Amino acid sequence: MGAVSNYFGIDNFRVAIQNIFWLTFPLQGYTHLTAPVAAVMDNSVLERTPIQFYVPGEVIKAFDGEVGEKQYGSRYMDSYGQYWPAYKNSNGTDFFPPNAAGQRPLNYLNGPYLSYAGNPGYNYQVPEGTPVLATADGKLYKVVDDPVNGAGYDYYQSSYIDHQNGYYSWYLYAPLTADILAQIDQNGYAQVTKGQVIGQTIGDHLHFEVRLNGFDNANVVDPYKIGLWVEPQPEKKKAMPWLQLLLQ
Repeated sequence: MGAVSNYFGIDNFRVAIQNIFWLTFPLQGYTHLTAPVAAVMDNSVLERTPIQFYVPGEVIKAFDGEVGEKQYGSRYMDSYGQYWPAYKNSNGTDFFPPNAAGQRPLNYLNGPYLSYAGNPGYNYQVPEGTPVLATADGKLYKVVDDPVNGAGYDYYQSSYIDHQNGYYSWYLYAPLTADILAQIDQNGYAQVTKGQVIGQTIGDHLHFEVRLNGFDNANVVDPYKIGLWVEPQPEKKKAMPWLQLLLQ
């Protein structure tokens, strides 16, 4: 059946049908279309060997296939001018233009510079103190050591939710509420529900990631690319049994 699944390209949808699962947006008052995005996930990292984020290459690839390349123009987006490189495309036009209906795939802030090379998630530029939400039910843990970002909660105020279906929502720069911290101190984790306020942003942004079936660099996935912000339609649910058999 492997040959059949490859013929139909079904391997590309393994993540989507592994669990009928979707996320609510992690910032109160915003959606995945309206939240101001200062940096996207660099999908080109997943095409390299070894897979390692925070190692800038010559190319940045967005979830929708748009590409920025260093050869067409670059700039650093951080105040030090050395950590967060952003690249232009071959035409020098703005990234994520609106479609015929006037809707953009996300509210991107940096115009003709795609930011930033090697980034493992999304940086949402929102006011300090913006409430941060649980994207789905699960067990919330403080990060102790992160194979992708390095340090844990004490440095990055980072935490993650184990949704107990292979998916993990990962948050940085979001101190947890006193109630959540008390539960973690008592139980080692806090049981949270979808849409629950778990913390608030610190500084000028939230860094958000999704990982699947593990914590390492190779487990990072793009929630926009695989459609995790979109609730599945009923007909997709009905299709699950035969699709699961096809993938065996």
